[in-house]
Amino acid sequence: MLASTINIDDLTRDELIALMIGAQTRLIGMSAPAQPAPATPAPAMLTARDLEARFQLSRATLYRLRQRPDFPAPTFLSPREPRWSESAIVAWEGQCGR
Repeated sequence: MLASTINIDDLTRDELIALMIGAQTRLIGMSAPAQPAPATPAPAMLTARDLEARFQLSRATLYRLRQRPDFPAPTFLSPREPRWSESAIVAWEGQCGR
C-alpha cells in the first residue's frame, strides 16, 4: 500500500511515466530501463565553397587539387554535390604542412 495518496491529474506526463515505470519494475522485480546512449554527432561535411573559402582558392584550383592522388576524395550527395569530410581535410592539411 502507498504511504501517501497521489492525485494523477496533478502529475505531468513525464512524472506519470516515471511513476508507471517505477511501479512496473517493482512488480516484476527488474531494475529501471537504462537511458539510451547519447547520439554521436555526424561528421562535418564541407562543400566546395567551404574549401574555396578555407584555402582561398578558385573553383578551378580546387578542381585541379581534386585530380591529385593525395587530396581526399569527396563523397557525392548527388552527381553535382561533392562533400569532403572535415577530418580528412584536416589530415590532408597536416600532411601538406598547411
